[in-house]
Amino acid sequence: MRTVICDDDEKLCRILQIFLEEYGESRGISVDVEVFSDGEILLQQLETGKQYDLLFLDIIMKHVDGIRVGEFVRNRMEDFHTRILYMSGSKEHLLELFDSQPVGFLEKPLTREKVNSGMDRILRQMEENNFCYRSGRISRQVPYREILYYESCGRKVLVHTNDGIYEYFGKLSQIMDQGLPSNFLCIHKSYIVNLDHVGEIHRDCMYLPEKNRWLSISKIHRRQVEIAAEAHRTI
Repeated sequence: MRTVICDDDEKLCRILQIFLEEYGESRGISVDVEVFSDGEILLQQLETGKQYDLLFLDIIMKHVDGIRVGEFVRNRMEDFHTRILYMSGSKEHLLELFDSQPVGFLEKPLTREKVNSGMDRILRQMEENNFCYRSGRISRQVPYREILYYESCGRKVLVHTNDGIYEYFGKLSQIMDQGLPSNFLCIHKSYIVNLDHVGEIHRDCMYLPEKNRWLSISKIHRRQVEIAAEAHRTI
């Protein structure tokens, strides 16, 4: 989980980073933390296109405060997927937070219990929108919207995204059994495709422009693909 802490209190940042890393270790998930002491520096990073899963933002900072960062993420970047969690020692500015659609608010001083409770709530929300799998002892998550297609390769499943390929030991049938969003479709014993990323569909293959790759459609799946593709176009 790509996580940011943005607060001008260095001691709080160190403590919160420890809480988050220990939380990830106890839950078997990867929590990668970056710390920023100034909202302006974080804005510069966001402007480069850097993406995160979760932002812990202090409401009051000297130059650019957390509220402005949240507004930038939602209004300028039009990013409604990144989770924002605000922090403050006062509830004075709570009404100003609604436009940024935060997932929560932590009142300072922070405690392990407050942080763990907030993270539990965030994880429950993320599991609804992310594909979750285990690689070794670590649980990982990939947003469904970023997945182009799944591929079966021997005993492994390859999860293809624009950012790269993730792999783990498993079967496509297990993915189908656990349930997928309606835009995912099995087109072959070796492929499950996200229709949102499909360019062209022919009788026996479909084209994914972001990967410049054609994927075969097996004979037994052709009718199902035809029906699903037509329904997807009308959404």
